[in-house]
Amino acid sequence: MLVDDEPDVTMLFSMVLNARNGFDVHSFNDPLLALSNFKPDYYNLAILDIKMPKMSGFELYAEMKKKDSKIRACFITATDKILRV
Repeated sequence: MLVDDEPDVTMLFSMVLNARNGFDVHSFNDPLLALSNFKPDYYNLAILDIKMPKMSGFELYAEMKKKDSKIRACFITATDKILRV
């Protein structure tokens, strides 16, 4: 699962992961829509933008973990600032 509020980012990641590497990618530009479509025990990895409107990638991951404790995430961002969690 790939979630980023920028359509260009999801399109680029999807192209690289799917067309060039054969991964089945479900991409979303709205974190709430992604959460409503999240399937427990289905996704191997969630690639999540940290800074999105409505819900951050960290918040989205926390909600996903409630549904599937085994889900793993890779967080991405386009900011040049160092984020402390």
